[in-house]
This record gives sequence, C-alpha cells and structure tokens, in this order.
Amino acid sequence: MTTFSRRRFLAASAASAGAVLTTPLGARVAFASPDNPAEGDSIVVIDLRGGADGLSIAPPYTDNSYYSARPTTAVRRPGEEGGALPLTSASSPNAIFPTGMDGVLGLHPTLWPIYETLWKNGNLAVIPAVGAGFIGTRSHFSAEWLIERGTANSSVPGSFMGRMINEMNPTGAVGGLNARSNFIFGAQNLVTVNSLSRFKIQGYTNEQKPKVESVLAKMYSGNDSLSATGVKALEAFEAVGRVKVPKATNPRTNKGFKNTGMTSGLMEVAGMLNAKVGLRAAAVDFHGWDHHVKLNNIGGRIGELGLALRAFADATNQMEEVTVIVLTEFGRNVAQNGGGGTDHGKGATHLVMGKGIQGGVFGNDFPTNIVKEAHRRAVPVLTDYRQIINEIAVKRAGIADPGKVFPGFGNTEHLGLARA
Repeated sequence: MTTFSRRRFLAASAASAGAVLTTPLGARVAFASPDNPAEGDSIVVIDLRGGADGLSIAPPYTDNSYYSARPTTAVRRPGEEGGALPLTSASSPNAIFPTGMDGVLGLHPTLWPIYETLWKNGNLAVIPAVGAGFIGTRSHFSAEWLIERGTANSSVPGSFMGRMINEMNPTGAVGGLNARSNFIFGAQNLVTVNSLSRFKIQGYTNEQKPKVESVLAKMYSGNDSLSATGVKALEAFEAVGRVKVPKATNPRTNKGFKNTGMTSGLMEVAGMLNAKVGLRAAAVDFHGWDHHVKLNNIGGRIGELGLALRAFADATNQMEEVTVIVLTEFGRNVAQNGGGGTDHGKGATHLVMGKGIQGGVFGNDFPTNIVKEAHRRAVPVLTDYRQIINEIAVKRAGIADPGKVFPGFGNTEHLGLARA
C-alpha cells in the first residue's frame, strides 16, 4: 500500500513556487507559478559551447587581411558562390549601424533562415568582438564557468541568469539546473526536474490519478507554508501537462531537418511559451564548436543554428515578449592553423533576436585590419557581454537595478539594441 507524506511528496516532486526543468535535450527552463505570471520578456540564452568562431558567423568581408589570414577557410565575399550575406542598410532598411559599419560584416550563408526574416524585418542584432575583461583564460571549462557566473568574484552567489530571475520576480519565479550546467543557478526556491515528460505525478494508472490528485489536494488544504508550497507544486504539474511541443521544420521545404538535441530543446521552450505557463528564463546548450581542425565544417553547425532559431521564431506565438541571446565562452584566433582550423581566442560574435530588439550591427568599434589589431593573435574584445545583457535586463526584462545581475560592473551605457 502506498502512503503519502507531505514532505516526502515535495521532496520527490522537487516542486516549489514554480519550477525549473532540465530536459535530457539540454534545455533548462525557469517559470513562474500560474498565479504569479511573468512580467517583461522571457529570456532565452543559447550557449554555443566550445568557443564558436565569430569570424565565420559574421565574416568581415571587406577586410583583405581576413582573407590573407585564412586562405582556405574564410567565408567568401557576397556575390560569390557560398558567399556571406551582407549586413547593410539596403538589406534591412530599419537596421542601424555604428559609423563606418554599414556593409562591413556579413552573416555566414547558412544563416539564411534568419537573414531573410529576422534580419530583414529589423529584429536581429549582431554584435562582433564580444567578451569580458575578467575572463583572462582560454580554457573552455574556466571560461564557461566565468561567463555563466558573470563575475570572477567568488563571493557573489549564483549565475547571472539566476540573479536575473530573482530580480524579474523575486517572489514567484523559480530557477534550477542539473549538475552539468550553471546558467540557471542561484534563483530563489530552486527546483530541478529531469524532463517535461517526467514532470508529473508518476506510478499510477490514468484511472487512479484523479483520486491521487484529490488526496494530494486535501493534504495541502491548510494555511501553513508547506500547504502553500504543495498547492503550487500541483499547479505546476497541471501547467506543464498543457505543454505541446511544436515540430521544427525547414521553411524552404516545410519538412523536418537533421538536428542535434539543441533544436529539440529549443522547441520544448517554444512549447512552454505557447502554453503560457509563465516562462521566465531558459538556457539551451549547443555543443560542438571547438574547431581546431577543419573549420570549413563549421557550416553544418551554423546552419542548424539558423534553422533552429527560425523554427523557434515561427513556432512561438509569444515572440513579442521573448528575447533570445546567442553567446559563447570565447572566440577564436584570427589566423587559421596548420590543420585548417583555428585555436582558442578572445572576442566572439553574439546574436540577439526578438520583436523587442532593434536590428543592426552593434558594439564598440571593430578593427579595419583584423590581423594588425588582433590581441595576442585573437579577435580583440571590444564589447563586454555584460553590457548587452544589462540593456536587455533593463529594457526587456523590466529589471530596475542591473547592478544586482552583474555586481561590480559599472558600465550601464546602452548600445541601443533593445527597445523599451
């Protein structure tokens, strides 16, 4: 015979004021309880783990030194076969550019799914040469840890996303993650669950579940804090049960496409947004960006990223209230190496998209000669990634004090990539 204990049930369900799910496909999602829905945008972070090459994602096709440094791996110029997609005011009339940056960078040709929609519609921001001064290492593990936390100060608790969730809705938002990720860490009332399909009351037949739910409702019908927690756990079960995961399709064929778990995880996030469960934040990992050899193969990874972002935007009916940030722990060296790849570097290219995003190229200048202006052979860091996220936190997530997201970071100047 099965016996119930209120504390035992909560420990087993790992539920609190809302929930965070860690899916086996790599998405960590944090959502508010149904009685305390989200205010401001839901923030989705896609982490290109391995150090994605920013000069392949956004090639500087007007810089001859780029082609000299990468004789066999550079992305070809616009107009050539397999050439870059130009980032110009002509291709996106509503886009804005720093002085002298109109027509300097392009997008990798496999990013056509977001170029022909998000870029042309003025909802895609491209930021080259991004990093952070406090990330001095070129070690993947150390750099990932630092970029997730947003500080080198070990006394600051949690990750920057965890702190952001707390500032979004400190009484109702819930954050969590599994042991292999730190992007959503330190959110209040932390909860961890393994998958959407397993986030339910298990071990009973469909005929038994109504009676079980009735028993649980009576168990948590009191006025004490444990009862309140149990009620919200049951509400969270019901909310997640309404989620229907959309299918990712290629917009040119209307068919599915070969993809990794990253795309599937992102579509789970889209399903939760569509179900209006109060999603606050999500983090999705995309592995396989450490191209020490055969950099020419990066097109497959970039192509999936483009298709996944387009599928997500097409499937999500809440894009007016969603901001997607694509980042990586660091970029690569400017020159290709003997294996036709490129080694760990510094500055990377980040992308931001959403209906509340001002399209264009942003950042604090960009080299006119990437070889001469390299930092110890690497793309230099000219824009701190915290500056990007601070602006999104204030303008899109409704956070009054971004200093609580990145303690000790004093640059509050906005780049202009987010609309209030």
